[in-house]
Amino acid sequence: MWLQRLVSIFLSVMPEEAFRDMGDGVYILSSQSTDLINVAHFKAKTKTTRILMRELLFADASALVAHSAEEMQKIVDAFSQASKKFGLNIDIKKTEVLYQPDSTRTREEDIMVDGNKLNSVLEFTNLGSTISSNGCTDDKIMSRMAKASASFGRLLQRLWNIHHVSMRVNTKIYRAIVLSTSYAEPRPGQCTDDR
Repeated sequence: MWLQRLVSIFLSVMPEEAFRDMGDGVYILSSQSTDLINVAHFKAKTKTTRILMRELLFADASALVAHSAEEMQKIVDAFSQASKKFGLNIDIKKTEVLYQPDSTRTREEDIMVDGNKLNSVLEFTNLGSTISSNGCTDDKIMSRMAKASASFGRLLQRLWNIHHVSMRVNTKIYRAIVLSTSYAEPRPGQCTDDR
């Protein structure tokens, strides 16, 4: 248990050490307004804050983000150097690169760690969530629809065909099991080249 806490502390302190004097990464705008629906807040010059993102820490993994391959290589090099300072190594076999090009770039760049090329993937899944290189959600939506349909089908013999169960109970179970399965992922949308 103490080892997990130590690794957690290392993973939260290491990015601070790695990126202390670096300006590369992805800037996002954050609004201090409580009105989430009004996107006009992000166009305002006041009440918005630019936040520099380089790393995203998850329960059992981390992700590094950048706008270009050159920036990503700098970030990976800095992360690698910092991990060595803490006595940690980056496992080349478990580390993957997901390239999401904009419409002006089509060629994938190689990202290296200590002279070793990282494996490039088109899709990455972690803890049930999937991100793809083209940014489309069509595959995820089809997968969610199939899972919802399977959930509905499994309840056919167990619940739907039993006539003494009330419609109210059926509706509650439908909402809890089938709809929650289908709503766990984003809604369908148009997928374009620039997204």
